[in-house]
Amino acid sequence: MISPHVDRVMSFSSSGQYGAIPTSDSASGGGADGTLLFSVHDVTKGQYSQTPVLVLPGGEVILESVEILKYLAATHEACAWLFPEKYASEGLAELLPWLVDEFGPASRAFFYAHALKAEHEGDLKAVFANPKTQTRTVRWLMPVVFGNVAKALRRKNPASAVADMEAKVAQAFDKVDGLLADGRKYLLGDDPCAADIVFAALAMPVVGN
Repeated sequence: MISPHVDRVMSFSSSGQYGAIPTSDSASGGGADGTLLFSVHDVTKGQYSQTPVLVLPGGEVILESVEILKYLAATHEACAWLFPEKYASEGLAELLPWLVDEFGPASRAFFYAHALKAEHEGDLKAVFANPKTQTRTVRWLMPVVFGNVAKALRRKNPASAVADMEAKVAQAFDKVDGLLADGRKYLLGDDPCAADIVFAALAMPVVGN
């Protein structure tokens, strides 16, 4: 049930079926941790290096993906579906922190543990070289510093922690399977919401491995 759900979320996200999520040159996101350091420094005038980040026309900076989604839902009518009132009593407020704080770290650790294996280094280098997600500076530097970056990521995600992370990913998938078991199309019902976007984004590295 996980893969069809992720495919469904990615499909409607790109189709604009529920209203396109606005983007601008002042928003940065995606990619592996820290790989958009230079572009984020640029749009935030050196204040921040984490992604995602949204810089508003007045200079206000919004960090964290969920906070950015909340802002979009509150300010763009086309994005109101991200936080529908009907899901307020269905646990949306509790589900989002769990996805970000529990599933997110486990998913990233799982991805790095597998992506940093020697046989996958070519694929990981291709991610860093992607002109659609990385700045020109990162694409130029990465071939030179890739070895050190890989070592740092291995230290951050040691082999001893991989089994624990894999167990957490499995538990998260069991929880989502339980939500979808009654035949609903999305996590909280037959219409999508912010939780679906967040879960699909975090699950993609795992589903793809």
